[in-house]
Amino acid sequence: MINIATIETITGNQPVYSRALIEHVDTVWSTGKGKLVVNDIYGKPHEYDVDPPPLPRSPEDDDDDDYTPLVPGICYASYQQLADNERFDHDSECGDDANFPKVPMIICMNSYPKHKNIIPEVAAAEYAKQRSSWFNSTECAELKQQFQSLERQNFVPVCKIVCFGLGSLSRDIRCHGQHAAVETLSSILSDSQTEGARLPCFAQDPCYTIADKAILADHGIIVLPDPKAFLELDAHTLVVSICPDIPVRQIIADVQWPAALICNTIEEDDTHLKEYTKHYLHGKESWVSPYTTDPSSRRVQAMVEDCEDMPFPACDSFGGTTIYLRRVKPEA
Repeated sequence: MINIATIETITGNQPVYSRALIEHVDTVWSTGKGKLVVNDIYGKPHEYDVDPPPLPRSPEDDDDDDYTPLVPGICYASYQQLADNERFDHDSECGDDANFPKVPMIICMNSYPKHKNIIPEVAAAEYAKQRSSWFNSTECAELKQQFQSLERQNFVPVCKIVCFGLGSLSRDIRCHGQHAAVETLSSILSDSQTEGARLPCFAQDPCYTIADKAILADHGIIVLPDPKAFLELDAHTLVVSICPDIPVRQIIADVQWPAALICNTIEEDDTHLKEYTKHYLHGKESWVSPYTTDPSSRRVQAMVEDCEDMPFPACDSFGGTTIYLRRVKPEA
């Protein structure tokens, strides 16, 4: 059973993520100097090597042509993962805090989808094609209309856009639509009267390729290495995050409430009823987690309580997505 209330009690209902923690991880990770020291939810420090030794790869891993070999990267734990005592051993009644301490961030070994035979010119041409398709779509026109009809003075101004987990342009055409929509947002939210003016845009996703970075830079989206995009957050940021593999919403709820958020619709509190379910796939037993990689929580819900929400125009790239805009608080 996964009970978030336990974590809230242990931590004194204080956030487990902080700007100071992310800055520490960024400094150690980006410079390769010193040890990474992270406190678990009980306040006990744990020390990690910046460049952990490669883990042994199984024959199944070696034959998997769809994913890269394991490489070091930053791992983030959701509140659900931190409360999950059965995450690593479903036959035990408690988790192994010695071998798997409950820390929000660590350096661990990750594998990412492979992007075979990427030709930069072909990737750029495909993005240009899909970008044009988005700009000429009814969904793009509807998005513009939604923002143009707002009484902007009633909402916190947006001065930059920070994106998480939008995916590689070499992976899925939905990723093209998401990035093109960010370009649209950067134009319509700019207060400048200059034609073509845009807000600064940043994006973070470990799946980005060298070709992705160059293509996006040509269109005004600067790719930042993990975890630097979280350090760009301020009270005038629009965060765009669609189905990320990390708990983006929980992190920003702890670190900085943004001016606006475009993400998968935040449902009612889903931090209870938490039990793994057993499934069989191709005759093999497997356990299915009761939570997603970017789950909601009471903190996430509190973050958008004072926001006005409106559905993102329905399209394949943004299924089940909501726009949250923070209202300006009336003067006392």
